[in-house]
Amino acid sequence: MKWKLWTLSQGHQPQDKGADQFDSEAAALTRACKIIRHQLSWKVQVLYIEGPNGEHIDGPKIAALCKDRAGPPGIERGSPGP
Repeated sequence: MKWKLWTLSQGHQPQDKGADQFDSEAAALTRACKIIRHQLSWKVQVLYIEGPNGEHIDGPKIAALCKDRAGPPGIERGSPGP
């Protein structure tokens, strides 16, 4: 089973909710952080990450984890967390 990153595309009407699948929580979180850094220009909102065993990481928690991981451009620090 895969980790799913759920997003809401606000660039077109009606808004489009969808999910991308990843092999790990870390990969899903890395992609979520990239989206968050560019969400204004991409017009995409990160909703939550859903794990294969019912794990759930909501948007505000993802934003906090991404902020913790932020560093100079091209460098990520910290761990993705639980």
